[in-house]
Amino acid sequence: MSIAPLVCERKQTVSLTGRRMRGFYLEISMKDKTCLICKKSEPLEKFYLCKTGCYNSYCKSCTKNYQKNYQKEYIVNHKENYHRRKKHYRKYPWIKSYLSIKRRCIYYEKSSYFKRGIKNFLTTGDLKILWFRDKGYLMKRPSIDRINSKKHYTFDNCRYMEFMNNIRKPVHQLNLQGKILQRYDSVTLAAKYINVSTSKMSETIKKDTILSDFKWRLVDDKDRLEITS
Repeated sequence: MSIAPLVCERKQTVSLTGRRMRGFYLEISMKDKTCLICKKSEPLEKFYLCKTGCYNSYCKSCTKNYQKNYQKEYIVNHKENYHRRKKHYRKYPWIKSYLSIKRRCIYYEKSSYFKRGIKNFLTTGDLKILWFRDKGYLMKRPSIDRINSKKHYTFDNCRYMEFMNNIRKPVHQLNLQGKILQRYDSVTLAAKYINVSTSKMSETIKKDTILSDFKWRLVDDKDRLEITS
């Protein structure tokens, strides 16, 4: 037996198929509705209409109060979790560096590390050994560094060093044949010399491209030993 379509108060003709549509017509046919929080019977005008076409289970005043209380609870819980995480990272700082490495290489697909195919082969145990080997607990702001920026995060290619020394790595200016012409103490100084931004200079160094008819490369430990000797 087929059910004929009914006309609701909104002047819409819909067939009664499915539980959602049946509930929708029951709500439309009712003039009042009871709120689940305050247990009061209010007219349908005092209830918010959902995207599915049904009315909300809470009245407008109760939903506003619920949202305010939820925001307060969220802020309190967020602060508690933040302080709890901060204490945990102070006790185990190598876990924070492990999460930042994973965020660069795996989670954040728009990062330059992910696009260049740099992978992480380190564990929290490896970072713990590196932390005590390089005496990261004596540094003001320790940061994990790759000795060769073109290679992956491995135990032999990583070390802990001061953050300011990490971002102020010396840069070599090379000609197209690969001969060293000039040495700069940082990326910012090299960028100022040719009047470009530091972000553009760092991108050219990472991608190993040509900028202003020159090649640019970070000074590795082998190059530093050759210069000093």
